[in-house]
Amino acid sequence: MALTRRGLARLVLIAALLVAGIGAAPIGAGASGGGDINNGSLYIGATAVVTDGPLTLRSGPGTSYSVIELLAVGDYVEVLDGPFSANGYKWWEVYVDATGSVGYVAGVFLSVVSSGPFAIGDTVYVTSDGLNVRSGAGTGYSIIDVLSYGTNGYIIDGPVSANGYVWYEMEYVGGAYAGWVASDFLALVTSGGGFAIGDTVYVTSDTLNVRSGPGTSYSLEDVITYGTNGLVIDGPVSANGYTWYEIEYVGGAYAGWVAGDFLGYVSTGITIGSSVYIAADSVNVRSGAGTGYAIESTLSYGTAAVVIDGPVSANGYTWWQIEYSGGYYGWVAGEFLGLS
Repeated sequence: MALTRRGLARLVLIAALLVAGIGAAPIGAGASGGGDINNGSLYIGATAVVTDGPLTLRSGPGTSYSVIELLAVGDYVEVLDGPFSANGYKWWEVYVDATGSVGYVAGVFLSVVSSGPFAIGDTVYVTSDGLNVRSGAGTGYSIIDVLSYGTNGYIIDGPVSANGYVWYEMEYVGGAYAGWVASDFLALVTSGGGFAIGDTVYVTSDTLNVRSGPGTSYSLEDVITYGTNGLVIDGPVSANGYTWYEIEYVGGAYAGWVAGDFLGYVSTGITIGSSVYIAADSVNVRSGAGTGYAIESTLSYGTAAVVIDGPVSANGYTWWQIEYSGGYYGWVAGEFLGLS
């Protein structure tokens, strides 16, 4: 269970309820063990997801109790107590992640959330030729898209067990789309050269071939030089001994596939398009990326600018080309820039 999704406050509340005595043997007619549902048994302390809805959350364990709210398919709950038998259902007391409400629901409409290989926030990629993206966590939900091998995604919800798979909701194509996929056909983008869609990178070799597709057999479209800045828009794809990424570069005017071995991550927070300001009393603006280039201007503290190229490492500094004062251009050391 990821704190990034559900929050520390929920855990504190559940802990407080358990300390207060909730979780002891339920007092009610016919309370018994069991509670078997779709892919496992509910139990006190379990995280579960609503699999059929809208699901009524009631003030007590039975249909005669008042309605607190309606839960939607995909809502997460934490099981606090139960089961209680009434009206043909086994009822469980739950804490609702989204609203903080506490009440009772019929367990038949819940499914236990399993453990899984990924966590919310992980970047993953598709390992099959075609992966169905569904509107919910299970094969009974409609197919909304099909992803090809190497498509990069970002885990935003899950895991949920259904139909023999562990499901995750992920964003893909730069966060423009989202849906549920089976984890059997995903792999983790690991550290050590792995990048995610949306990362800003730069070329770490003297020259780097840009190709029309992810592999050395694709046509050569361009050659970019050390320090060229790019934005990852697709990948990773493994081919010919390299891990390939599609990047946009030169301010998004061009795009192509490059080998990730020759890319570095821009960790400064400054990227092409960033609004910045001069963060020192005075900063030299040069005709190129390095102290050997001519000084074209000197800017004072607070001068506003927009980054249009970079980064380039030279003479102990990281250089960025900026546009300032309504149409002037030049290179400055990034150590003296601040993000606006």
